[in-house]
Amino acid sequence: MTDKKQGSQKEEDEQNYRPPDLKEEGLTNETCFRCQSEGIKVLKAGDKEAVIYLCPECEHMWGVNHNKEKIEEIPKELPHYQEVAKKLREQYQDIL
Repeated sequence: MTDKKQGSQKEEDEQNYRPPDLKEEGLTNETCFRCQSEGIKVLKAGDKEAVIYLCPECEHMWGVNHNKEKIEEIPKELPHYQEVAKKLREQYQDIL
């Protein structure tokens, strides 16, 4: 594989920022840490530097910040939490 292909493959593969013990349990950036429900599709918005996920089961929201290489919890107390959650649900209303 050429360096160019390896670079693009690396960009396509999203790095898993969960702690090692959770990685071993199979949790990824797209797995709800709170309910860990299998088979439940989380809702996703954004790409590249930051991606926001919402679990439709338990309303848990988190963001993956690729610049800082970490997962950041998004508390319900934030002023725009409900608005962001509503927009995510609207975007995915066909699968809910």
